[in-house]
Amino acid sequence: MTTVNLIQVPSIERIDSPTGRLYRVPNGNLYPSVSTILGAGTDHSYLDEWRAKVGDKVADEISKKATTRGTLLHENIENRIMGKPETFNMFHTEEKQMFKFALPIVDELEEVIALETQLWSDKLRAAGTVDCCARYKGKLRLIDWKTSRRYKSRDEIHSYFLQTSCYAYMIYERTGIAVADIQIVMMTQDDGLLLFEEKVADWLPKFIEMRNGLSI
Repeated sequence: MTTVNLIQVPSIERIDSPTGRLYRVPNGNLYPSVSTILGAGTDHSYLDEWRAKVGDKVADEISKKATTRGTLLHENIENRIMGKPETFNMFHTEEKQMFKFALPIVDELEEVIALETQLWSDKLRAAGTVDCCARYKGKLRLIDWKTSRRYKSRDEIHSYFLQTSCYAYMIYERTGIAVADIQIVMMTQDDGLLLFEEKVADWLPKFIEMRNGLSI
């Protein structure tokens, strides 16, 4: 049975702007979201090539569906952990199947200390929302739930490791709780569940280097 002992931190204000998502933290500073930082520091030429290949209309439809699917799965994983009912309807057959792929992980979480928790770091000048931080198989891990239409390799998801290493540091800065391990739980349409485990220490310096190279 999962124990839920969520950390308590001051609330922050989310601000969506044309240049990306920002958060106003308690000291009044405005920090970009981790995803905004990664977007600014990553080469997205492959996405431009893909959009040119399939066309804007198809690309927009696929992107919208992916966003809706991700939101629905995050919502239901949170509900599962908190003992709330599922919100799938009769048309969500694909999403419900992907959700089932993740249940062996979700149902084995031992203690959850962060769940859709907004955090920030003054040192990293960044903020964001942590999917989950929980003890799983004896280790406290920063867990990120991901969805994908296809199989992805470790080399394709470096941004996920950068993102979660930053979140792990935010937990340490805000609470003093050290999180050393990253767990990416990826639900796919055709390949079931993909799991990736990394160490925060291997990725946080790379995030810091990227952050320091940006003016946002």
